[in-house]
Amino acid sequence: MHVIRPKANGLTKDEAAKSHRHNLASLTNAETVVCYADGSMLDRGGQVRVGAGYIMYHVGRTVRELSVGLGGKAEVYDAELTGLRVALLAATEFAQAHEEVRHIVLFSDNTAAVSTIHDPLPHAGQNHAESFSQRAFPSWMLTKTALFV
Repeated sequence: MHVIRPKANGLTKDEAAKSHRHNLASLTNAETVVCYADGSMLDRGGQVRVGAGYIMYHVGRTVRELSVGLGGKAEVYDAELTGLRVALLAATEFAQAHEEVRHIVLFSDNTAAVSTIHDPLPHAGQNHAESFSQRAFPSWMLTKTALFV
C-alpha cells in the first residue's frame, strides 16, 4: 500500500489538482479502479448533517457511487474515514468480480484520515481503521496494489 501526499511533494493544492488531471489518463485502463472518497458536514440553520461517500471509475466510466448520512453526532473526521472505508469495500468487491483489475487507487482530500486509516494503534476512528485494514490486506489482495492519494 502506498500513500502519496501532494503537500509532502512540494505541490500546492492547485498544482496537485492540475497534476492529477494530467496523470489521470494513465489510470484509465482495465487494470485500475479509481475511487474518490469524501466526508462532509453541513450546518443548515443549526441542524448539523454529516455524510460520506465515494464515486468509483473503471475504464473512464462511473461503475459505483454511494452517499450516506451519518447523523448529527458524527464529526467530519468520522465521515472522511467512513468514505475511505466504504470506497475500499466497494473497490475490493469490484476487483474480486473483475479479474483484470489489479490496482485500486483511492483519492482523498483529508491527509489525517489517509494517514490513520491503516494505523492499528488506538486513535479516533479506530473501528474504521480496523475494518479498512481487514479489507485492504486479505490474501487475495496480495497480488493487487492499493494507492492512496
